[in-house]
Amino acid sequence: MGSPPLLAKIRKTFPKDAHHSEPVIEILEHWRDYFPGAKQCPPFVALDLWPMRKAMLRVSDPRLSQQFTTVKAVTRGQTSRQFMTPVSLGLDLLSTDLPTHRVWRSRFAPGFLPRNLLTHMPALLEEIGIFTAKVERQTGKPGWGKVFQLEDWATSLTFDVIARVAVDVKLGEQLVDGPGPFRDALQTQILEMRPRTPWNRLRSCSPILIYRAWRNHNTMSELLMPKVQARIAAMGSKGTTYDDKTVIDLVFKRYQENCERKGEPLKPDKAFVDTIISNLKVFIFAGHDTTSSTICFSLYQLSKHPEFLAKVREEHDAVFGADPLAAPALLLEHPHKINETPYTLAVIKETLRMYPLAGTFREGSDETVLHAEEGGAPVSTAGFDLIDGVWELHYRPDLWPRPYDFLPQRWLVGEEDPLFPVPYSWRAFEHGPMNCIGKDLALLEIRLVLVHVARRYDFETAWEEWDKIQGYTEANIDRLRGDLRTRK
Repeated sequence: MGSPPLLAKIRKTFPKDAHHSEPVIEILEHWRDYFPGAKQCPPFVALDLWPMRKAMLRVSDPRLSQQFTTVKAVTRGQTSRQFMTPVSLGLDLLSTDLPTHRVWRSRFAPGFLPRNLLTHMPALLEEIGIFTAKVERQTGKPGWGKVFQLEDWATSLTFDVIARVAVDVKLGEQLVDGPGPFRDALQTQILEMRPRTPWNRLRSCSPILIYRAWRNHNTMSELLMPKVQARIAAMGSKGTTYDDKTVIDLVFKRYQENCERKGEPLKPDKAFVDTIISNLKVFIFAGHDTTSSTICFSLYQLSKHPEFLAKVREEHDAVFGADPLAAPALLLEHPHKINETPYTLAVIKETLRMYPLAGTFREGSDETVLHAEEGGAPVSTAGFDLIDGVWELHYRPDLWPRPYDFLPQRWLVGEEDPLFPVPYSWRAFEHGPMNCIGKDLALLEIRLVLVHVARRYDFETAWEEWDKIQGYTEANIDRLRGDLRTRK
């Protein structure tokens, strides 16, 4: 059982900007010290966080995780809804009850199917082309170019990509210095996604924050609403077609088909429209962080492992031809060629194993009972939030041999190989009926980025130079951020 004093004590042993999961990973890595009577690493850790927030069960066993995400899909509940409210007003897929989730998931899911995503290849290549051109301008000829922050560029790219796929809107985030209106509004609201501590509850009542949230939501809605209203206006008209495969287009296609089947009028109410807008915001929120971070970490790991970079380049040469500049035209004509890059996908999956983002929250109850062992005593989850501890799961040595080594071959070996992943132990996008709806879009975008830049450029971290640019000193060195430079 963990408590605030214990976690605070452990956290002091890490840098100030260490990931919030580090204390729990520490507990599980040294479980013999924290659980002296245990014979094996515990499948979960109970964290009593009173009075700051609700108690949590952080699960680090894939079988146990499957029990509340797949075998029985447990609702995300109040904690998730409160956390998401600053961005979605509590109307998104992450915040709703299970019946509502099923309805809206069925409406949005077609837009994220791989076959539909490939129809967006022209838009994807256009946006990634802008990203590649920006990298090209920073490249030294010969030698290394200027130091720049890749994460910021990758984030802008991902905003633009998701907006094109979801609503066919060109945000143009990559074409401006600093965040554009939509990104600025969304990221400001993301900063308000905080645990519901007593202080944060009081803080959320601030008139200034309430006004700022209203203004930010208006800014985002002004960009998204015209597409929604256009779809509403077109419904029922003779000759209405749904050919462009955007997420919003397919939502209305499914809605219209359902109304026609039931003989109901085509009159989407305000709640319907608000739910669409809220989910579009959450798709952009949830997708941009995962994708941009994975782009950066993939290039970082390839820069550290030239032997793996060589294999990626060899694969791209075999699939797209020896000329890196010819790949976009080939993909435009044959979008499915991107699926012929298994080693590139292995690099991405291994990156997501080592650098996952967040596990799912589920709401414990008297009805949800976990069984840590076959035939073992049931564990009641009443009064707890259930956390899929993805960081702990991805670094357990009994699940992942050599967990701190970057080994893309894990994803290409057969079941007889010790490196073969244990079923359900990779949880970067969750499992079950409430898994990440945008998983295939994220993996597609990252693959396309690597196809565009992995052969043409070398990347390296440039910590010392970035320190000088930012005026860092030894006194504040712990605030360093990962930045890259590139060369041809």
